[in-house]
Amino acid sequence: MSSSAEQLDARLERELLAPLRMLRRRIRLYMLLDGLLWFATAVVLAALAQMALDWNFRFSVGQRGVISGLVVLYWLWAGYRRLYEPLARPLPEDLLAGIADRAHPDLCGRISAAVELRAVARGAPDSAGHLPVGASPDLARLVLAEACQSVRGRRLQGMLNHRRALLHAVELVLLVLLAGLACAAAPWLAGPWLERNWLLRDVRWPQRTYILPEGFDADGRRRMARGDPAEITAAVAGLVPDNAVVTWWTPSGRQGREPMSVVGDTRLAAGLGQLSEEIHFRISGGDEHTRDYLVEAVDRPRVVHTLARITPPEYTRLADVVVEQQTVLEVLRGATLTIEARLNKPIRRARFVADDGTDVQAKIDWPEDAAEPVVRVRWSAPDSGVFRFDLLDADGLTNRDPVPYRIRVVPDRPPNVEMELVGAGELTTPQAELPVQLQCEDAYGLGAARLMVQTGSQPERAFPLPGLTPGDRRFSANFALLVAASGAIAGDELRVWGEAEDLDPRGPNVGATPVATLRVVSPDDFLIELARRELTLRQEFERLVSAQRQIKEGLEQTSGLLADGAPPDAGLAQRLAALARRQAAHGSQCLGIARGFEQILRETETARVDRPADAARIAQRVVAPLEELARAAIPAAADAIDELRAKVSPAGRALAADHQADLLRHMEALLAEMVEWEGYREAVSLLEAVIAAQTALRADTLAALGEQLESILELERLLEPEDDAAPAP
Repeated sequence: MSSSAEQLDARLERELLAPLRMLRRRIRLYMLLDGLLWFATAVVLAALAQMALDWNFRFSVGQRGVISGLVVLYWLWAGYRRLYEPLARPLPEDLLAGIADRAHPDLCGRISAAVELRAVARGAPDSAGHLPVGASPDLARLVLAEACQSVRGRRLQGMLNHRRALLHAVELVLLVLLAGLACAAAPWLAGPWLERNWLLRDVRWPQRTYILPEGFDADGRRRMARGDPAEITAAVAGLVPDNAVVTWWTPSGRQGREPMSVVGDTRLAAGLGQLSEEIHFRISGGDEHTRDYLVEAVDRPRVVHTLARITPPEYTRLADVVVEQQTVLEVLRGATLTIEARLNKPIRRARFVADDGTDVQAKIDWPEDAAEPVVRVRWSAPDSGVFRFDLLDADGLTNRDPVPYRIRVVPDRPPNVEMELVGAGELTTPQAELPVQLQCEDAYGLGAARLMVQTGSQPERAFPLPGLTPGDRRFSANFALLVAASGAIAGDELRVWGEAEDLDPRGPNVGATPVATLRVVSPDDFLIELARRELTLRQEFERLVSAQRQIKEGLEQTSGLLADGAPPDAGLAQRLAALARRQAAHGSQCLGIARGFEQILRETETARVDRPADAARIAQRVVAPLEELARAAIPAAADAIDELRAKVSPAGRALAADHQADLLRHMEALLAEMVEWEGYREAVSLLEAVIAAQTALRADTLAALGEQLESILELERLLEPEDDAAPAP
C-alpha cells in the first residue's frame, strides 16, 4: 500500500471512524440510563403493589412466597426487555453512518458512502471474501477524502438528545434516593415488608390493632367437626376495636357478615352457624384487616361397621361365633371376645371403656398398615356391662354419642338332670327293685353322671353310671335300684337323687334332681296302704256313679220339657249344655281312677309283692272297663245330650236315654266288681293272716318242745354215774 493510501486511512480513522465509535458508546450509555430508570420504576412499583396487597389482605407464608415469585419474574422480564435486549442489540458502523447522514442532510450521504467504499479504496475483499468488481480505487479514495473534509469540525454526538439523557439520570438518582429515604424514614414498614415477603417470616405489620384468630395454623387453616357450631374466636392485641366484623363465604355460594362481640376485653367471638362445609372468612376491625382464613369441615371419627367374634372356652369344643352389626352380645364365661370396628377415618388413639369411663383390661390396637381404618379389641375375660369406643383422631376430635355395646357374660349352667322312679310311690319294701330312668343334658358337654342314695342318717353313696363319654351333650340311663343293696330295712327312710357335672374347669358345675324320698315298710304294711288306696279309688268311683244317676235324672226331667221338631229355648239349651259338660267331665275322672289302679299295679310289681292272678284281674276287669267308659261310652253319651241342643226329635231323645241307661248299667256293674274284689282281697288277707298266725303258733310250739327236751336231757345227764369213777371195793 502506498504512503498516500496510508495517510488516507489514518485520516479516515481520525476524522470519521473514531467519531462513529464515540457515537456508539454514547448511544449505549443513554440506552442504559433509560433501561435503568424503567427497571428501577418497575422495582419500586412492584414493591409498593406487593406491600399494599400484603397490607390489606395479610397473606399467608405460602401466598406471600407465590407473590414474591411473581414479582421476581416481573423484574426479570423488565430487566430483559429494558436492559439486556436493547444493550445486546448490535450497532455496526454502516448503521451509525446512516444515522449520521440522516442527522446531517447537507452531507448528501457521504458518511455512508465512505464506510462502504473504505474496502474498495484499500483493494481488500469484502466481508464475503470477494473483491469489489467495477469499482475504481482512485475514485473511492477521492470519495473518502471528500467525506473526511465534510465531517471535519462536526460533532456527530450532537444529534443525540442529551437533555433527555440527563433528565433520565437525574430521575434515576432521585428515584433511588427517594426509595432509600423512604426505607430509612419508615423502617416499621420496610422491615416487615422485607421480612414477610422476602425472608418469609411470619411478622406483623405495624398497626394499632392486631386480631389473631385462635386455633389456626401458620397457613390460616383450622379443622373443625362437621355439624358442630362454627364458633370463631380471636385474640386482640393493642387497641380493642369498637366494631369488628367477620366476612365469610363458602364454595357453595353462601356468604354473609357477622358482627363480633367482645369477650373479656381482649377477645372477640362470633358464631357462623352449624358447620356443614368449609368456610372462608376474614376479620375487619379498627385498622386491622386480617388475611383470609379457612375453616375445614371434617367428620368426627366414628364406627361404621363392627364384626364380633366369640371364641368359646376350649372345653366346649364349639366353633367360633361371628356376628356383624350387633351391639348386644352374650358371651359364655371363659370365652374370648374379639371386636373389629371399621372406622370412617384414621385415628390417633382408641379406647374401649366401660359406662363409667374406665378402660377395660383388653388388648386394643389400630394397625396403620391396614387397608382401611380399623380398631381391634381382644378381650380374653370379658365382663358384663355397657361399653363404648372412645376415639381420638389427628385433629383432636372425638367420637360423639358412641354406640353402646351391651355385653352379658353368662355362666356355664349346671347340667339339667331329670330322674323318674317308674312305678314307685312314697312307700317301698326291702325286697323292692326300683326302676330308675335318668336323663342328663348339658349344652357344652357332660363330665360325669351318678346316682346318689342315702339310707336314714347314713352317709350318702354314689353309684357312677357307666356308658357316659366325657363331652357328650346328652346321656340317658335305665337301671333297677335294689333297695336291699342300699342296706335299707323296714322303718328306714330312703332318699334317691341323680347328679351330673360338666367339664367347666372353673367348677365343675353340678346339677341334681329333686330328692325322691321313700319310706321302707314291710310287705304287710305295704299291702295295707295299697288296700287303703284301692278303697279310696272305689269310693271315688261310687261318687261318680251317684253323679251319673243325677245326670240321668236331670236329662229325663229336661227331656220331658222339650218339644219335638224345634230347637229348645235358651233356658233348656243352657241346661242341656250343662249336662253335656258334666257328662264329658266324667270321662277324665274315669281315666284318672284307671290310672290310679295302674299305679297300684306298678307299685306292687316294683315292691315285689304282686300276685300275677290279682294283677291280671285288676287290669282286665277294672282298668280296661274304666278306660272303655272314659274313651267311648261317656263321650258318646255327652254327644247325644249335646245334639238335643240343635234339634229335638224322638229318636234323639231315645238315643240319649239309651246312652244314659247303658252307661249307668256298666258303671254299676263295674262298681259291683270293685266291691267283690275288695271282699276277695279281704278274705285273702284274712287267710294270709290266719296262715301267718298258724305258722307263728307252730314255731312257738316247736320252740317250747325243744326247751322241754333240753331240760329232760340235762336231768338224765345229772343222774348217770361218771365213766371214770373208781370201782367199789
